[in-house]
Amino acid sequence: MKFKLWRLFKILLQQLVLILAVLIGMNYLQGRNSISGVSPPAQLVDLKGGAFEFPAKDTNKVKIVYFFAPWCGVCRLSMGNLNVIQEYLPHVSVQVVALDYESQEEVSQFVQDLNLRVPVAFGSERVRNAWRIQAYPSYFVLGRDNAIGSSSLGYSSQLGMILRVLWVSWFQ
Repeated sequence: MKFKLWRLFKILLQQLVLILAVLIGMNYLQGRNSISGVSPPAQLVDLKGGAFEFPAKDTNKVKIVYFFAPWCGVCRLSMGNLNVIQEYLPHVSVQVVALDYESQEEVSQFVQDLNLRVPVAFGSERVRNAWRIQAYPSYFVLGRDNAIGSSSLGYSSQLGMILRVLWVSWFQ
């Protein structure tokens, strides 16, 4: 019986290692065209018409910069994770930028529908090009010096976001 359990454990461990290797490889391939270095700054406008310093210059916090389009279904599924990050990780600043939208009302309705409690700004084609955004959602984790420590494309779970934040917090 012990032999069978040990063999099953080895098989499961091998599969887990394979899955992790595939996920790491996919993340690398998705991010190979991403920007690196210090994040490009911009002055944007938030949903209420106020100035939105982007990315925030708060040197005491790690930052998540999240780009979305209001028509993006995957964005709709993953953006709730940002509320959780903002609420439970006080050392993390979350900033969200809307791109490829038809109207500001469309963005405002999207944010309201999802009950987002994170700062949201209207982006532009210039911002999209500066950050090399090719698909949605795209997000970046910035260190305290606004250097890009991690980037991701597509859906990310709360755990995935938290692990990236911890990585940048500890090693950048």
